[in-house]
Amino acid sequence: MKLRSTVTILVTFFVLLIFILFITPEKFFEAILKIPIEFFIFTAALFAFDIFLRAVRWNILLEIQGIKNIGLKNLLAPMFSSSLLNLVTPARAGDAVRLYALKKNNNIRYSIGLSVILVEQIITLFTLLIVGFGALLLIIATGIAAVSNGNNFTELQEILIDLLPLLIIVYLVGTVGIIFLIFFDARKFIPLMKKFPIPEKITDKGADFLNTFGEGAKSLKQNPIHLLLAIVVSSSIWIIEGLMLWLFSIALIHSNFEFEIALFASVMGNITFILPLLPGSVGTYEVLVGSFITLSQFYSQDALIIALVDRGVKTATLLVLGGYATMVLQSQRLKRKEILDEAKIDDKKELEIEKN
Repeated sequence: MKLRSTVTILVTFFVLLIFILFITPEKFFEAILKIPIEFFIFTAALFAFDIFLRAVRWNILLEIQGIKNIGLKNLLAPMFSSSLLNLVTPARAGDAVRLYALKKNNNIRYSIGLSVILVEQIITLFTLLIVGFGALLLIIATGIAAVSNGNNFTELQEILIDLLPLLIIVYLVGTVGIIFLIFFDARKFIPLMKKFPIPEKITDKGADFLNTFGEGAKSLKQNPIHLLLAIVVSSSIWIIEGLMLWLFSIALIHSNFEFEIALFASVMGNITFILPLLPGSVGTYEVLVGSFITLSQFYSQDALIIALVDRGVKTATLLVLGGYATMVLQSQRLKRKEILDEAKIDDKKELEIEKN
């Protein structure tokens, strides 16, 4: 095992240990035991549907690239397996499973598969911004309605109102930037980017990203209906994530917990999965989710219990379904670097054949 992977895993376990020590074990198990088993089964099924929708979104994006002969059922196992591996490995290494499955089972070039995944990540960020901004406006509107009835703003509402101008700018810059990436060929900026005094390694990485993303994005503007459908499905995924967190909140702590707060906290937590610092964003997800719930006048221990139970149900679901899918695909030994190295060689050969 490489030193970087070893350090990452050790840090992950250290973060989990801190959480365990922070929460009183008696209080944690008391909260868990008061929840009916049917509730856990329902939320696990809800999360399984969440992963199913991710496969639907993947299928839509493949169809945009003209790949229409795979079938949704053939994408389910790679998606569940990939989701499990992304949960336990750093840098979204589970995505390599999807690249491998497309190549092995459908002879789809690795570069095409990778461009689809990059487009998927951009749409993920775009829809997180949309859903998050909608939840933000609902939180503020709820606070204004409460004040008009003689109540006070919560700490979270006060902070969001104070930061509203800055948040609007961030959301506008983010959404406009993503729309620009999708509808304009950003690859034209590669020569300009290389003129700046930036380390060559960084410019090369940026050029690789723009080239790969550009290949996937050029078909998006030609298929607006499919693009809109992918955005709707992706937004539905985040609403389900927020619904799960809300259900855990009302079951564990308070029956009057507002859905829009759970949705906003879930969106902020899910942003960490795009570029996770630790495997499965362990720690960063819980801290962000717990912080937003705490600001809604909950005790910090209660908020962290909600985040950990949410994580626990998702992990257990993926261990069962993702573990089974991984065994079916026999992909436990796949390494992202080996697959991408093979992709470069394989794509060069295919391009040479096409030229000849």
